[in-house]
Amino acid sequence: MFKNEISNFPCLLLCSLLLKSVIKAREKLQSISKEIQDNKHSEVIKEGLFVLTVSTYEYMIIDILKYYLKCFPQKLGKEKIVFNKNDILNNQFRLLDNIIDEELRKLSYANIIKLLDYFIEVLSLDSMIVTPELKSSIIEIKASRNLLMHNDLVVNREYIERAGPYSRAENVGSKLRIDSEYLQNCLQVILEFNDVLEKSIFEKYSSYTKIRAYKELWQFLFDSPVMPFDDFWNVDFDNDKIISYKKGKYENHLSNSELMFLNIWRSHFHGVGHSINNFSMYSLSSRNQAKMLYLLSIFTEMYLD
Repeated sequence: MFKNEISNFPCLLLCSLLLKSVIKAREKLQSISKEIQDNKHSEVIKEGLFVLTVSTYEYMIIDILKYYLKCFPQKLGKEKIVFNKNDILNNQFRLLDNIIDEELRKLSYANIIKLLDYFIEVLSLDSMIVTPELKSSIIEIKASRNLLMHNDLVVNREYIERAGPYSRAENVGSKLRIDSEYLQNCLQVILEFNDVLEKSIFEKYSSYTKIRAYKELWQFLFDSPVMPFDDFWNVDFDNDKIISYKKGKYENHLSNSELMFLNIWRSHFHGVGHSINNFSMYSLSSRNQAKMLYLLSIFTEMYLD
């Protein structure tokens, strides 16, 4: 329905939400770093914290990609997407989410560098933020994680083949350790990447503010020349938010559908609604019905920040 009726959906990406996962991951990694500073933890605890460290890094990458691809689904890797009848019957309102989840699920099982390269390419970041040294470190960290999970840190041929130039063993049968020094080194590598990633994302997407997203959404809903955004809203650019609504110069002359959209917007974005009791999807054209369904579907996401 959406595809046939409207094609110019607004981009509602927020830089702050892209960075949310980076900030959350850094806080988790810093907590782990503080936890191991006293060097009194048992080997089992250190191994558990090591697995948590790697999982935090991977989850950050996947979480950012999931949010970004929802805003830019055209960057999904597949040209053709196949789904069965059950996908449509059971998940018709979450098809895009399911498609993104499936693509990222497959990537999560792939080579860790393949996932990282995909991430850099999709977000159009400078590939130089991933230095050869960083790649080598991440390759060895992931190889050690896999060895811990699947072979109790006893070196096998798979580790030797995959650990890369920073491999910590040359012979099958030897056993690695996850001691405090190694764990701190891993944390330092990932935290340094975290800092570089935050800077790179901010430089690339800092213009993707809430006010910009609100304006794009407004223009998508209202294409009337008598309904410019600034005639209806007072905004605080410094704090990136709408602070109050205004009565538009031509508000008394709006059509019923325009008033319906306006009052639903006000009730959600400013807690003020008028004539919501007259809401009726039957009164809207098929195009405006598609717009209304889209609007209702994104309200929660617009409040996430």
